[in-house]
Amino acid sequence: FAESDGSWTAQTTVTAVTQVQNQYVFTCTAPLSTHTGNVTLQVAINGRESTDVGIRFVLYAIPALNNVEPSGGLVGGKTLVNITGSGLTALAVFGSDARCRFGVGAVSLYSTPATVVDTGNGASMVQCISPSASVAGTTAGHSVELSVSLNGVDYTSVINTTFHYVSFSLTGVLSPAAGPIDGNSETIVFGDQLDAFGSTLGTN
Repeated sequence: FAESDGSWTAQTTVTAVTQVQNQYVFTCTAPLSTHTGNVTLQVAINGRESTDVGIRFVLYAIPALNNVEPSGGLVGGKTLVNITGSGLTALAVFGSDARCRFGVGAVSLYSTPATVVDTGNGASMVQCISPSASVAGTTAGHSVELSVSLNGVDYTSVINTTFHYVSFSLTGVLSPAAGPIDGNSETIVFGDQLDAFGSTLGTN
């Protein structure tokens, strides 16, 4: 891995070589670095002379994730979740594979596509849709770890935050059950687990 002008280089070892039809596939691990930005990938067959293969790789700082809104959703999933933090927006420019993971386990089972949004003033946000509780490996009344990946492989957890799944039900009882068309009638709704998210409830 190297800067195009040679001002920075870092070496890593090829961990596997496989053949797919008429092509060889090299597997290597990106090196530890304090350098960020675009670098080129170079390959040395003999460990000495390297060849620039013309592929760009982006090194980015680990994002800092600090808030999730809302903090939970229904067991059936499909909740739009906003995750805010820093160090997110830059990768969107390079078409990164941003994903959210609810729970821990195989990426293919627990991650959902995400969108990186620039909210202005240097802030950024990730938006994704929650999967069902069963897909996240949990049930109603339990919470799972929430993490974000900008490349579809490496995940960063949201600091001190989990996503809580609930299953609430309404009894169908309203008191009062009618009111004038100008609104402002205070109506009481009866149901189970309506306090799961504190004061964030809304009605339509």
